[in-house]
Amino acid sequence: MAESQENDGEGLKNLKNTACRASREGRVPCPHHDCDGNAVFFQKGAGLDVHYRSKHGTKSDATTEKTAKQKLSQLCFEEMKQKLQDIEANEQTGEEFAVTSVSLTVKITATRPEQAAKKAGVILHAGSFLHSYSSGLPPYAVTVQGKSKEVHYHLWYVLDVHGNMRYPAIVCKPFFVKTLLEEHQSNDGTTNNAAPQPFGEIGETEDGMEDPLEECLRKLSKLAELQTQIVACTATATPTTKEFIITNLQMGECRTFYHSVDRRNIQYCVQLKGKTREVCHGQVCEVVLENKDQCGIVYCQTVSDVKDIHYHLQENGVRTVKYHGTGTGQNEREGRQSLLDWQRGLKDVLVATKAAGAGIDKPDVRFVVHLGCPSSVPDYLQESGRAGRDGRLAKAVLLYSPKDKSLHVKRIGEIQDEAYRAGAIRRLSDIINFCETELCRRKILLEAFAEDTTSFECNKTCDNCLNPTVAREIVLTTEAARMVRCVSAIRHTVTQPPSSLLARVFLGLGSGQEVKKQKLDQLPEFGLGKNSGFNLKMCERFIRKLTRIEILQEVLVPVSDTRKFASLYILPGRMAESTIQNDVNVTLFIR
Repeated sequence: MAESQENDGEGLKNLKNTACRASREGRVPCPHHDCDGNAVFFQKGAGLDVHYRSKHGTKSDATTEKTAKQKLSQLCFEEMKQKLQDIEANEQTGEEFAVTSVSLTVKITATRPEQAAKKAGVILHAGSFLHSYSSGLPPYAVTVQGKSKEVHYHLWYVLDVHGNMRYPAIVCKPFFVKTLLEEHQSNDGTTNNAAPQPFGEIGETEDGMEDPLEECLRKLSKLAELQTQIVACTATATPTTKEFIITNLQMGECRTFYHSVDRRNIQYCVQLKGKTREVCHGQVCEVVLENKDQCGIVYCQTVSDVKDIHYHLQENGVRTVKYHGTGTGQNEREGRQSLLDWQRGLKDVLVATKAAGAGIDKPDVRFVVHLGCPSSVPDYLQESGRAGRDGRLAKAVLLYSPKDKSLHVKRIGEIQDEAYRAGAIRRLSDIINFCETELCRRKILLEAFAEDTTSFECNKTCDNCLNPTVAREIVLTTEAARMVRCVSAIRHTVTQPPSSLLARVFLGLGSGQEVKKQKLDQLPEFGLGKNSGFNLKMCERFIRKLTRIEILQEVLVPVSDTRKFASLYILPGRMAESTIQNDVNVTLFIR
């Protein structure tokens, strides 16, 4: 019995003298070479100083404390690594994973990637690299590479209590997955043993620039070769996107579950932007100050706007943070801390690019402001949908100018895939239609997702329906036919006419430099729309209307070795011939 008690006492002593426990209790080892190998730890400061005076005859200083902490970290690391080796010695089954991070590279045997990440977390916690889950501090990122997939995890630790002892438990959350197509059967029935190749990356990028959905799905279509069951989930998908997903993943007659994208508690509003940046920034500040001390998001199209608006809001006493991602020069730690401060309620307003679009889930967001229109209706629905997730009333304000289109055209022109460029132009046309319509904006959003709006009622939850002036419909069939004739005539002289040039020729405005240079004012069709009642701004809106209904066609000239910037030009569209014959009825709503 005495022997048993002695063994228990020795075990308790060894447990108390582990480096990891000493680290949690604020104790450090003696860094003096005479104490090497002694599993004895002392309280920081006074405890270590008393030991130093009695054992080594000198007092400790700041250098001694620093050396003691370094030695403690090394002991913890070695201790946890030994613990990991002991765990793996008892675990013979599983796959070998390569775990990498800034401070650790190790091979770990585990049954799944998450288990490998947690084992690596044990080592990292011992080295004091992990933050507590409840501290609100940023996580630690690790990458787990296996045969079939590569998973990126965020790691924290929590303390589990057992009796009077506290043990660290590792919390890991995946945030990025790269899947690899493993050994599979080829079409002739033979086994293909080639090295696995990456075929799809699913996740968010901090700078907001993602691979086109079509490209990603084409890679993911290799999943069908594995003949496995597939579940495809998306937050917002237009009919075209849904059809593309089903076709590329070869899902056939699959079951589809769908919920309306309509958010009845969000009030939509579109305002015209000012002519200068200063005026635009003032408009944003005005909207934010109307909702002062409430939680909100301001989305900007450029990083410079993010920085300027963040500065102006701070000058007006608004508690605000900015986020635009590491890809555009922001420090990663600063960016994560900004998001964390906003999500925890320490700051009221987040000013960001679309890098902060996906993954934000804060229920009490009362307003979302867009400075400039996004690139598509689904993007706008996603970003404006960050508001009002608690079910209470919220606002979505979009500050728009027709010039916003040129910024998106520049970005689309850098895309190599021609089919994707054409799709991006169509999606851009849809969001511009949402901004310029005089009809119910909520109805436009729902129609973009092919929802039934026959019995739909807005209940005055958009600015157009709140406007006391009723929009009137005007018939412009004759003007549409004249516009087609005008385009056809211009193309004999200018093969790629932009919409601005077309509008000037149609209205008979001969003051433009290009008009005089190309002698377009001498064309018989010059000024066909003089009596239409249009000004230049209204005429360009009419041209955009004709492109949406395919009477005219917008063609993008991409960036190339000889062309620095992308541009759009106008051609007669699919319905052009029918329009000239007055077989197509064209109307426009104005106030």
